[in-house]
Amino acid sequence: MNLALLFTVDFISAHAVRLSDRRLEHLRSIRKIAVGDSVPVGQVNGNIGVGLVTKLTEHYAELQICLDQAPPKPLPLTLML
Repeated sequence: MNLALLFTVDFISAHAVRLSDRRLEHLRSIRKIAVGDSVPVGQVNGNIGVGLVTKLTEHYAELQICLDQAPPKPLPLTLML
């Protein structure tokens, strides 16, 4: 699953985030987001959910988020190099 990762510093309120770094560039160039689009999101070490793009400028995107799902369990495997 491809999620936009959310960090504590991204939160501008309890249910809104502002992205302005390479995640914004990915959303603009690869996902081709526009205001009103939904984006899968996940908080680092937290839940996952969906973000609704509410504002999009040249410098940042603001999303209203709902983190209502538990993350998937880790796969039972060991990587050996």
